[in-house]
Amino acid sequence: MLPPYVQVRETRIHMEPVVNVNECSKLSARLPEPAGLLAEGMSSPILGNNSAIAFACTAGSLVGGPGWDKKEIEAMQSNSKGIPCTTTATAAEEAMRFMGFQKIVIAGPYIDEINQKFKEFYEASGFKVLKVAGLQIEDLHEIGATKPSQAYQIAMKAAVPEADGIFITCTNFRCSDVIEEIDWSVGQVLGALERNGLDEKTLVIFTSDNGPWLVYGEHAGSALPLREGKGTMFDGGCREACIMRWPGKIPAGTVCREVAATIDILPTIARLVGANLPDHPIDGKDIWPLMSGQPGAKSPHEAYYFYWGRELQAVRSGRWKLHFPHKYAHPLEPRGTGGLPGKAEQRSTELALYDLETDVGESRNVAAEQPDVVARLTALADAARGQCSRCSASSASYRASASGACRRTSSAASRMAERCNSAARGWVGSASANCCKRSPAASGRLRCCSIAAAVSAVSRASSICPAARARSANWS
Repeated sequence: MLPPYVQVRETRIHMEPVVNVNECSKLSARLPEPAGLLAEGMSSPILGNNSAIAFACTAGSLVGGPGWDKKEIEAMQSNSKGIPCTTTATAAEEAMRFMGFQKIVIAGPYIDEINQKFKEFYEASGFKVLKVAGLQIEDLHEIGATKPSQAYQIAMKAAVPEADGIFITCTNFRCSDVIEEIDWSVGQVLGALERNGLDEKTLVIFTSDNGPWLVYGEHAGSALPLREGKGTMFDGGCREACIMRWPGKIPAGTVCREVAATIDILPTIARLVGANLPDHPIDGKDIWPLMSGQPGAKSPHEAYYFYWGRELQAVRSGRWKLHFPHKYAHPLEPRGTGGLPGKAEQRSTELALYDLETDVGESRNVAAEQPDVVARLTALADAARGQCSRCSASSASYRASASGACRRTSSAASRMAERCNSAARGWVGSASANCCKRSPAASGRLRCCSIAAAVSAVSRASSICPAARARSANWS
């Protein structure tokens, strides 16, 4: 999980293989000695001052109640030769504050007496702990042998819609397996950029195209505290984390809370590389002012429109999101296991307005309380539907143009195919079919391919047929 320029050195602290308040409390008195051992090993001119020592036991760093972690930090620093120290309980608190959590749920492998200590500690730190759930495992080795699916299951048991986040406890709990794989994979990409001198010349975007596919159960994850998941227009289906990195261009450590979407990436990158946008209208807008952290930058969109096929199901403008009556799929219990999906039922939503600043889970319909907002968003939606109707009417000319291009491509490909073997005919035949594929865009417009797909297929045919090779260069 570490980048190549970070080293980890560790030492163990003896503990009886029983995870309860009594045994965890004994760890505190043993901390100065291992802190000293680590400090000796970290005294290196190479490492310099960029070092830290952490007590990596979550329960052990809070089991004594509020302030227990501070006492342990003092104990370690008494023997750490000036190297700063921390604990996992301290780090978790700081991480949750950085992420803006106020209301949390806690899930882990522990027994109830340990879980109660977690609740007391984080409530004393200013968090509202809505729920705590544990697997009731007291054996240390059994905790280490748990499956990642068990971490998921207990997290789902603890989750409630009004929580800002889920804190999954215990550094011996295998909840980090997937995160470790993602960290390693991303690290390989970033490392390659750095080794090749491309680090400051490359914009890296880490995001996703949709929320978790909830019918797959343990293979899906959870979007909580957001509502629903993939395949719906609720935020659990379409609101994603997005991390962007470009040294020297995007300020490190900044957070943008304006709304943006993946449709905005194309026009933004086009601007950055000096490329022209298509002649026809597109939905995305340039969001470079948001990405680059320009002071006071706002979303360039008055609203975002959420379509399922050609049906406009929701519209969002700033803090407000208006759902129009529509049907959606909701997963049934038990959900899928082992990579196989479970079943879903069809549900319906009424006309509903949600304030996403105060109700991130889209649980409280305030349409009756905000009639002016409903009217404004409805007018925006009506205008968008009207634009789509005009696009649908004009799409006939797109289809005719694409069809003509396909017919010309097919005709030329057929003439070449007469001089090729049967394998080449297979490639060229697919060229004609691929060329005519069209897909509806989110706004209802049609994106029609030209002969590009056919060129690709004929290029493959050219490796079989010399005559195709001679002609394919002219087609591109």
